[in-house]
Amino acid sequence: MKCQDCGGEVNAEIKISLMTGCGGWPSKDAYPCKACNRLHWEDGGATSNRGGNPSFLEEGRLVIKDKKTGETLFRF
Repeated sequence: MKCQDCGGEVNAEIKISLMTGCGGWPSKDAYPCKACNRLHWEDGGATSNRGGNPSFLEEGRLVIKDKKTGETLFRF
């Protein structure tokens, strides 16, 4: 699968479980791009938070960046 941002290859060997809602702790697996670390769902769609800001896997941590500036908003 190809990254929607940079066209790089998504690494299906590394997965991170992301919460997709509040009730009952629903989650889905996401996979990072080998080039830019942007996370993608299993269907190839790029992940983002409710505000539309993209999510990345950097140094083993979930990072949310501002969709306009690229500035880090949250690091988990």
